[in-house]
Amino acid sequence: MPKQAKLILVGAGPGDPELITLKALKALRQADYILYDGLVNLKILDMADRDLSDDKLIFVGKKSGESYKQSQINDLILSLLSKGHSVLRLKGGDPLIFARASEEIEIAQKNNFAYEIIPGLTSALGAASIHNIPLTLRNKSDSVTLVTGHEINSQKLRLWSDILNAGATLVIYMGIGNIVKITQELELLIKEKLPAIIIANASLMNEKIIYTDINNLAQQIINHNISSPALIYLGDNIALNKALKPNTSDFFIGKC
Repeated sequence: MPKQAKLILVGAGPGDPELITLKALKALRQADYILYDGLVNLKILDMADRDLSDDKLIFVGKKSGESYKQSQINDLILSLLSKGHSVLRLKGGDPLIFARASEEIEIAQKNNFAYEIIPGLTSALGAASIHNIPLTLRNKSDSVTLVTGHEINSQKLRLWSDILNAGATLVIYMGIGNIVKITQELELLIKEKLPAIIIANASLMNEKIIYTDINNLAQQIINHNISSPALIYLGDNIALNKALKPNTSDFFIGKC
C-alpha cells in the first residue's frame, strides 16, 4: 500500500538536540522529505539516523545570502504533497508559537492533504527551566504572557505594561531589534523598575545569560553584543533565582 501524502509539523525544541521528543524523532526517521528552519540544531538532523540526499533534506530558513519567503515554502510543501510524499516541516521551539504553522496547515487543508502536529518545547519555557527562572509563583505571579517584539506599537506596549503592572511575567521573543523603543516606552508605563533577564542561544554551548533590569536592558544587550535568537524575560518574580548557580559557562550579571 503506498504511503499517504502527509504534512507533519514538528517542534525541534529550544536548541539542545536532547530536548526533542521521542515522537518527533520517530517522525524524522520516517518522512520522505525534511524541510528545516535556520533555528534548528543540525545535530537533530543527524539523529534521523539515515542517509538523506541533499534534495530530500531542504533548508528553508533565513541565513546570510539565503532567505525563503513563506509563500515559497508553501509552494514547495504543496508540490511535494501533490507528488504523494510525506513532508516533515521542522521548526525551532514549538510549531504553533511564532512559527507560522497555521499558514502551512492551511495549505494542506485547502488541498485535502492529511497533516499532523508534533509539539516541541518552546524556547521561553525550556530556557526558563534550564536556568531556574520561575515564570509563575504562588502569591506573586499567577500568569505568563509570550509576545513578539518584531512589530510593536503604542497599543501593544500599553498592554504589556498592564501585564507587568499586574505582577505577571512577560517573555519577549524577537525583541532585540526594537529593544530601545520597547524599554523607553515601558519605563514610562510601568510602576517600578523591573528585573530583566536576557538569554541568547538558549540551551546551546554558546548560550549567554544576563541579569539586569528594564532600565539597563538595552545597554546590556549592546555591551555584550547580544543578537538573535534571544529571549527577554520581565517581571518581579524572575529575580528570585539570582542566588542559584547558572547552568552556563558564559554568564554575565548586569545592574540589578
